[in-house]
Amino acid sequence: MNCFLKCWAIAFDYHTKFLITGSESNIITMHFKSGALKRIQIIQKHESWITTLNFFRQMQLFISGSSCIKIWSQNQ
Repeated sequence: MNCFLKCWAIAFDYHTKFLITGSESNIITMHFKSGALKRIQIIQKHESWITTLNFFRQMQLFISGSSCIKIWSQNQ
């Protein structure tokens, strides 16, 4: 996967199966398996650049922050 977007935030889930990145105002979700990344989806719901991403440790949720904070399900 060639990705040349600026990345301001990055997070792995607790089990290191999923990676999320904040590229400008987009969230890119990826699955990490056998040393390779596979893009799952691009979420385009923020209006400004994403500056923080964090997974919840015991729930299948993650949080993203820009000018507002949003909570997401990993199952979306």
